[in-house]
Amino acid sequence: ERLVFLEDPNGVLITLTAWAVEPPAGMPRALVLQRAAMLRDQGDSPFIEDAHIEQAIKDVEAAFREN
Repeated sequence: ERLVFLEDPNGVLITLTAWAVEPPAGMPRALVLQRAAMLRDQGDSPFIEDAHIEQAIKDVEAAFREN
């Protein structure tokens, strides 16, 4: 994903996010982001990288197949 941070004159931080890797249609983005954040934390990465998103998509797909 790509992030742009903007701060307005009142000090409010605005974050714009663009996905470089799109989850499949119908897959909840919140689940993908949650899993990607866990993968990021496990690897001590400062940011969620494309590889985290790709692995998260695979993990969420596998979890859906199990249910």
